[in-house]
Amino acid sequence: MVRITAHLPLLALLLAVSTAQALPLNRNLLQLKHTRWTTDDGAPDNIRALAQSADGYLWIGSGGGLYRFDGITFQHVPTSSVEEAVTALVGTHRGDIWAGLQNGHVLLLHLGRQFDRTPVFGNKRVRQLAEDRSGGIWMLAAGTDVQLAHYVNGTWRPFGIRNGIPANASIKAMRAARDGALWIVADTGVQVLREGESQFRTVSPGSPGLSDIVEDGEGRIWSVDHLKGLRALFTPPEVAANPARDMAFTDQKNELRWLTFDSDGGLWGLAHSSGVFRIRPPAYSATGARAFEAEAFTQNEGLSSNFARAILEDREHNIWVGTSLGLDRFRTASVVRETAIPQYSPYGYIVISDHRGVVYVADSDTLYRVSPGGAPVAVLRQIDNPQTLCEDAEGNIWLAATNGLFRIHDGIAAIVRNPLVNAHYYKQCAADREHGVWFLTGDGDFSRYDGTKWTKIPFNPAGENSNVSLFDFDAQGRLLAFYENTGLLQIDGGRSVNLWPAKQIPGERVGALQTGPDDVLVGTVSGLARVRGNRVDQLGPYAWTHHVTGIARTREGATWLQSSQGIFRVSTSRLEAAFDHPGQTIDGEWFDAQDGLTGANQLEYAANGAAVGGDGRIWFATVTGIVWIDPAAYARNRAVPPIDVQRVIADGHSFDSPVSIELTPGTRNLEIDYTALSLTIPERVRFKYQLVGADEYWIDPGSRRSAFYQNLAPGDYVFKVIAANNDGVWNTVGATVRLRLPPTFLQSSAFKVICAAAVLLLFWTIYRLRLNRITTRLREQMETRLIERERIARELHDTLLQGVHGLILRFQGIADRLPREQVPGRLMEKALERAEDLLVEGRERVHGLRSVPLANDLRSSLAAAVAHAELPASTTVGVREIGTVSAIDGAVHEELVWILREALSNVAQHAGATVVDIAITYRWNRLIVTLTDNGKGIGSDKPVADTRRHFGMIGMRERARRISARLKIGPGPDKTGTQVTVTVPARTAYSSGLFRRASVLLGFSSSEPTL
Repeated sequence: MVRITAHLPLLALLLAVSTAQALPLNRNLLQLKHTRWTTDDGAPDNIRALAQSADGYLWIGSGGGLYRFDGITFQHVPTSSVEEAVTALVGTHRGDIWAGLQNGHVLLLHLGRQFDRTPVFGNKRVRQLAEDRSGGIWMLAAGTDVQLAHYVNGTWRPFGIRNGIPANASIKAMRAARDGALWIVADTGVQVLREGESQFRTVSPGSPGLSDIVEDGEGRIWSVDHLKGLRALFTPPEVAANPARDMAFTDQKNELRWLTFDSDGGLWGLAHSSGVFRIRPPAYSATGARAFEAEAFTQNEGLSSNFARAILEDREHNIWVGTSLGLDRFRTASVVRETAIPQYSPYGYIVISDHRGVVYVADSDTLYRVSPGGAPVAVLRQIDNPQTLCEDAEGNIWLAATNGLFRIHDGIAAIVRNPLVNAHYYKQCAADREHGVWFLTGDGDFSRYDGTKWTKIPFNPAGENSNVSLFDFDAQGRLLAFYENTGLLQIDGGRSVNLWPAKQIPGERVGALQTGPDDVLVGTVSGLARVRGNRVDQLGPYAWTHHVTGIARTREGATWLQSSQGIFRVSTSRLEAAFDHPGQTIDGEWFDAQDGLTGANQLEYAANGAAVGGDGRIWFATVTGIVWIDPAAYARNRAVPPIDVQRVIADGHSFDSPVSIELTPGTRNLEIDYTALSLTIPERVRFKYQLVGADEYWIDPGSRRSAFYQNLAPGDYVFKVIAANNDGVWNTVGATVRLRLPPTFLQSSAFKVICAAAVLLLFWTIYRLRLNRITTRLREQMETRLIERERIARELHDTLLQGVHGLILRFQGIADRLPREQVPGRLMEKALERAEDLLVEGRERVHGLRSVPLANDLRSSLAAAVAHAELPASTTVGVREIGTVSAIDGAVHEELVWILREALSNVAQHAGATVVDIAITYRWNRLIVTLTDNGKGIGSDKPVADTRRHFGMIGMRERARRISARLKIGPGPDKTGTQVTVTVPARTAYSSGLFRRASVLLGFSSSEPTL
């Protein structure tokens, strides 16, 4: 037991001001948010040392080894020494961690690697490690000739007798001050080594109770003596105007150990076997003497163990305590439990505020009054089961309980008798605008008290089968009452309107009513409603509208809602807009168990479980006590969270603390574990990550601390992760890891080239095979055509021509007998001459069936056809080429020549033309051959019909079809003469090129025998 008293003013020490306001000194330890981790949660036991590294990790030295903690996961860090028990830790400004072990070894952890920094002179257990202002490391060891040593420039330097330390001194503690000095406490006294000096100077003589030395937030140095208390040894010149005085206390059991000042000036300490204690700034006692409030926190209050050995304040101003059974954290709670009011109340709690901002709270047997800025004060005790609490127009507070109806005026309570009821059972009370107070009895009846007399309100507009369970008056003075099984009724002057039938109310119940300047907010089982005039607007369901039992609106424009999911704060204007335009997203602020909310809301007791105090605090009733929130002072975490990519796991292979990794070719499964070092509420840390090269946008995984990828393509990637702390402060710089995934042989460029070459070779082979097949087929077709043409030629020669020749000879015999000077003779001669010409022409045609003489190019072939066409001498014929001349397929060449021969024959026999123009047009997608004359034409712009009288044209069309060409015969461009146009697609016309090769390969181009 530590008894702390003082009779001299203590001004500067405990009144040191910090801008952090981390752990407010106006709240006791029970009003802080305490969390503990034991071995069941993965925490180590027998914790001996705590430190925080520059990257934000909490490092834990324990009898079981070295651990680091990110607020979620405890990670064991194997040491390079056989000894694992860590007895001392310090985190340096450059980001390193120094660890002292039970066997005297010292380890340096730098950038994920460990280095042995054990002194060559040897020592036993390392008791303390500290960093001075210049970055040197001080070590305090136990039970050796060299107790104190300094590591600088890669060398340990021992300090002892030569440096002014008495030979028989047993050093108990040391402290590296922020001004560069080193302070030590020994049984021989307190000594200091100033920066740049080599000799210790004695500051204070020895004392049996000397045990520790501490530095406060303004640089003062204090010695700790468990028999005498704290003594100020040094005050920096800059704060000399604010002198400090000694603080006397008694610790007969010599339990005080490991004291430290937090950033708000509170003094924390460990009492060895009595848990944690804190001394807050002094307050004057009733006697006028200066008293110091020392409070303890032990296993009874939830500490993991009473045996505490390490204490640390982190950069977010949380206090960490290491015990024999686990780890504890103390931090500021936004939702503060009011410890002056008991946590247990069999009949629940009632909370209201009056017109002056005074809050009244009733538990099962006591009524408390809370003035603005004050603490609860009991004003009425020994009450039995309070049922309702309200204020009338004169400012009197009415409290109905089983043992009476009380009216409190200026802190004095008086019992008021209601002659209209037999038993003291009231559901609710409320004041009207005519200075009356309405009471709802357990029977569902209303009675009104106007200050002099009681009046029973006789009406029941909902009928005998429906009872009132909740009521209030709106801003216009109309009664708003919820009748079970009926609904929410508005009653004005005896006239009632059912504004909201019970069947339409979510859950058919109303949980809270709160009257505002021009509306009434109504909480239900799964929604929130606004009653304005005769209109009911609904909102929800949202998570924060589930079982709303507390509603409070502040002058600053905020609405506070208490539901079964916690406490929700939303802008009043935003809430109004949501009522006016349903479906909008409503952003607000949650408060739950992580913020210090210790109990659920009351579902079956008060009409409204929330109230606003005159100091701005919002008060709420829960099943485990009364809590409040101070919007002007609740905790805000402004610290930007450091981010660390802990490891990359690729197909089971782990890479710790990666910066740049080359993965194994063919890696299929990738896991990237990351964390953000915000230790205040790590459960609310939010992340976003992106794998540049795979993710197009940032991924929002919420609070998940791993990213997973599968079957990534070979290439270079950059993994980026950013995070926000519990209050939404983002680290937008984040952390990055570069990843390179080389291709396997099957994914490599060489393999792709090989595959491409193989495909090309395959296509070339297929092309050659197809080409050979087509060539063979064409050759066979040509041979077939030639054989067939020779057969036809033989038959024509052996039959028709021979027969005609025989007829000519017989007719010649007859002609020889006729006189040549006579007309018949002359006519017969002419007929025979004509017959001989026909016979010659027939033989020429038969000869043409056997072979078609063609030139090397189409123009020359057509010129030859013109020469054999027997055109009149007066006819001029021109053959011209348009475009880039291309090689033409042989079969197409032959068919075009035959078509033009037939066209020229028609010109010679029928057209009477004087000019004939033949144009050969080469285009990339087709070949066009046009013959145009200026003869008498065909008399129509339509093609000539295919009849038996036009065998030449029929043949022309058949030849055109064989080469997939389109034949058009019609008038010339000026509607005179005749024009014959043959259009051949490129895939058929040309013997080379893209279209031709593709058509050959795909089988679109073929040649059929010409019969």
